[in-house]
Amino acid sequence: MKRNINFLKLSNPFIIVSLIIITASLIVIFYFKGFNLGTDFTGGLELQVSFEKNINIDKVRQVFIDNKIESYKIQPIIGNKQSYFIRLSVDKLTQYKGLKDIEKTKKIKGLLFQQLKDYGLEYDKSSLVGSLMSKGNQLAALKIILIAILVEILYLTIRFKFFFSVSAMVALVHDVIIMLGAISFFGKEVDILTISAILTILGYSVNDTIILFDRIRENLKSKTHKDIKELINMSINQVLSRTLITSLTTFIVVMLLFIFVQGSLKNFSFALIVGIISGTYSSIYVAAFCLIQYNKFKRITF
Repeated sequence: MKRNINFLKLSNPFIIVSLIIITASLIVIFYFKGFNLGTDFTGGLELQVSFEKNINIDKVRQVFIDNKIESYKIQPIIGNKQSYFIRLSVDKLTQYKGLKDIEKTKKIKGLLFQQLKDYGLEYDKSSLVGSLMSKGNQLAALKIILIAILVEILYLTIRFKFFFSVSAMVALVHDVIIMLGAISFFGKEVDILTISAILTILGYSVNDTIILFDRIRENLKSKTHKDIKELINMSINQVLSRTLITSLTTFIVVMLLFIFVQGSLKNFSFALIVGIISGTYSSIYVAAFCLIQYNKFKRITF
């Protein structure tokens, strides 16, 4: 059955909602919460510990309280009452001033072992990121994202006419800002996996938009529709099944990951969930809206 849903009927209200969300995201990022940077970008110690006996998280937390260590986070690992993630910034350990980071790490691990050895403490994972390495990670993450965006701009410019590539990039920026705003608002930790999620959404969102633009281009060549809104709406309906199937199957997998995992993977899956929803929406409304606005000034042709 031929589908003919009028998606563009509510395009203006949806764009207003998008502008409100983007503005709110920027305000949250730059004026209120900023980003909760993980040890990959701030430097610090990350431990995964397990115990032979059941132990309450407050008992683990008490070790840090007793030793006046403030810059730490403890998270229980879902599905295992005897395991915890521990993260702390070694740079803020003023009581160990003058010691190297590796020496501070030994001190912390020694304190935990000394006070919790009766519970059968074991170190399953231990990683230390130095301050120089963390700064390098920040620069590398920014470079990777910028390079990815520039490569996509180049690809879109070569594959489509200029106004198509600009519309796609507007939709892409829309998705990234909303994803970063959600990460900031909910206080999700930003680490290397979060950067991977951003890069994934950069590709996912553009791929969705390219499929729609390919169909719009083919319909433009046929010259069967004079009205640009009618043509774009028809094109959206034609690729709707593919878009929904791809988005829904990906969303289900990522949602399961979000529900059943803990730690960095949970933050990674959260970013993907927001990105998938935003990416699917922006391909239909934001990118299409930009084409319609461009057509008001200069008729879109091939």
